[in-house]
Order: sequence, then structure tokens, then C-alpha cells
Amino acid sequence: MEETSQVLHLNDIENLDSDISTRNFEDGDRVFFNISNDELASAIDAAGEGTWLNVASKSHGEADFVMSHLVPNYFGKDGTGDEHVYLEDGTLRTHYVENQHYFKFGDDFRLFNLYDAGNFMWGAWMNDSGFSPSAAKIGSELNELFMDADADQRAIKAGEMYNQNTQKEKQ
Repeated sequence: MEETSQVLHLNDIENLDSDISTRNFEDGDRVFFNISNDELASAIDAAGEGTWLNVASKSHGEADFVMSHLVPNYFGKDGTGDEHVYLEDGTLRTHYVENQHYFKFGDDFRLFNLYDAGNFMWGAWMNDSGFSPSAAKIGSELNELFMDADADQRAIKAGEMYNQNTQKEKQ
């Protein structure tokens, strides 16, 4: 195991993810779910192409990767058998406890909590749809009334760069 281990970094260690460093893990505990390049590409394809005309509606529908991909595919698969165990009151919509599931994408060295993983996937989708990093930043800031957290922006940027690099590897 030692020869294949790697150092992983939490995207939001200064806020939401700080408690994971004090958790008592047992041998065999799942720390994160790995999302392969193929799975990420499939989720992006399922969301469909984003355009200037549909990006806002898709970002609250097919390209809301927390609700369209992560929760349906990973919640309830952790031994509880029930995704609702992680529900908490949401102001405008269903909200899940964000730091109970962590995700790692392919060979990236970062772990993302639920909503940052969704941001990562959204950034990859925006890049795949041909939007510039500045357009993605403005779009995400508008969605959050210009109060988007730094960790959210890091996750979006990481997704953009990851998608860009995996696309180059395919060529």
C-alpha cells in the first residue's frame, strides 16, 4: 500500500472540510468515491451542451451535477442504504450535508465535498461547452449574487483545467 499511496488535498480545508482531519477512521472506511474520466465525460454528455441561451436553465437542471449525478449515484451506497439520512433543511430546495461524502476525479490530487464536487463537474461542463474561464466565473458569481466562496471558485477552476487537460490527452 505504501508504494501506491499519494498525498490528497482537501479543496475547502479552511471551512467545511476541516472536520475530516479529526475524524477517527477505521481500517476499511471509505474516505472518498473516485470518479473516473469516463464517468465524468458521461455525466457531462448527459447534461448536454451549454449555450448562452440555455446555460442558466441547465445549471439548475441537467448540469446541476449534485442533484443530477452525485446524489443519485453515490448517496445510499455508503452502508446506510438511504440517501435521505444526509438531508438537512434547505432554504429554497433540498440540501444535503455537504461534508459526509468526498469525491476524487481521476488522477487529480484533491478531494472535494459534495457541493464542491458539483462545482468541479460544472466547471468541466462549462469548459467542454466552450465557455471561457471568465464566463464561468461571472456565471457562478451571478448565481450566488457575487458571494461565491473561494473554495467554490477553486473547484470550478479545477474542473475547467481538468477537463481541458483530459481533452488534450485524448488528442
